[in-house]
Amino acid sequence: MPNGTLTEEGLSAVVDSFERRYAALYGEGTGFRGAGIQAITYRVRATGVFPFSPTLPEIKGRGLR
Repeated sequence: MPNGTLTEEGLSAVVDSFERRYAALYGEGTGFRGAGIQAITYRVRATGVFPFSPTLPEIKGRGLR
């Protein structure tokens, strides 16, 4: 996915890239764009800086037996 706002051109490029990858994995002609593309799973990765230092509470564990 391109950075920033997703445009029609950007989405078309994503679909083209997917189709090339699909053909590389499963063979030329195995995809059928006319059937449509359905995106089911989305994964987002982000990097940022908090304006504060988060701390986690200390949890006392039980010893191993």
